[in-house]
This record gives sequence, structure tokens and C-alpha cells, in this order.
Amino acid sequence: MTENQTCAPHTASPAAAGASVCGIAPIREILEQVRVLLTSMTDEQYVRSPVGAFQSSVGGHIRHSLDHIGALLRGFESGEIDYEARERGTAVESSRTAALDRIASLDAHLAGRLSEAPERPVRTWLMLRSDSPPVELVSTLGRESAFVLSHTIHHNAMVAAMLRIMQVEMPERFGYAPGTIAHLKRQSCAR
Repeated sequence: MTENQTCAPHTASPAAAGASVCGIAPIREILEQVRVLLTSMTDEQYVRSPVGAFQSSVGGHIRHSLDHIGALLRGFESGEIDYEARERGTAVESSRTAALDRIASLDAHLAGRLSEAPERPVRTWLMLRSDSPPVELVSTLGRESAFVLSHTIHHNAMVAAMLRIMQVEMPERFGYAPGTIAHLKRQSCAR
């Protein structure tokens, strides 16, 4: 167990999470992990493709995740989140510097949204089939923040696998889901 871990009992109470109920604080923490990671990579590692069985580059996964966070932020403004209205192949995908600039911009916008009400309703659009138009769904900012957080961690887990293949060091537990980290902490405390 590292010194940052505690052995506090597990709680399922959303209120215990305080301001992070809306998911903004955890998204900012994940962005910080990605920022630290990118500063330790080379430009060649960022754009290398394929990497083992992965056909896309680390930059492709990072661009995709940041696009979703951007869509979420636009939803805070408009009340509408269209996850399909994304650009592909932008500079963020091929330039670590562009990715770091985008992370700084997203983090600054997220920092101004910490007090958002998670129950605020939003409309979302998401493609469920490639041969059908996006479907419109009713959701809340809290639910969509949780989705974007989970989606980002999912892609970070794939990035972590790519980094292991390239033998690149990464932050501890990069790409781990919060539930997995909590489980590992409980196991460590039980010993």
C-alpha cells in the first residue's frame, strides 16, 4: 500500500463524494494523469501505429477521449451533448504539444464547472448502430459526466496496454477503474 492510500471503509453514498458527485473532479484527476503521461513520452511513441495488436496510436485514443470531454463541456453550456459531432484526425492526434494544450484548455473549463448540479437534465445524441442515425436520449449532467469518466478510463486502459508493449513508464494504476482501485485498497487493508 502506498502512503496516499487509506483504509477508510467503503461507502456507496453519493453524498460522501461531495463535489465529485457530478464527476467533474474525477475527470480533472484523469486529465492530470494523462498530462503527466504525455510529458514522459516521445513524439514517436505518441504517434506510433500499430502497437502490438492495437491498430491505432496512443494519440488516436487520447484525441478520442478529449473529444468526448469537449462534447460534455459543450453540454454544460447548451444542455445538449452530441458525442457524434467530433472531428477526427485533428492535431491532437498527431502532436503531443497540441494534446497538452487541449488538456490545459479542457481542465480550465472543467474547473469552472465544479458546482454544476448533477441532476440538471440534458439531451444527448449517440450512434448505437453504424447504419442508423444517432438516437436522442434524455439524461443528466451527472450521468453524462460519469459516462465520460468511464469512457476515458476505458481508453486509458488500452493506452496502458500499448505503453507496456512500448516499455514506457506510466503513472501508478493508469487506466484502472475507481472500483478496481477501491477493491485493491480493501484487499491491501485486509492483509
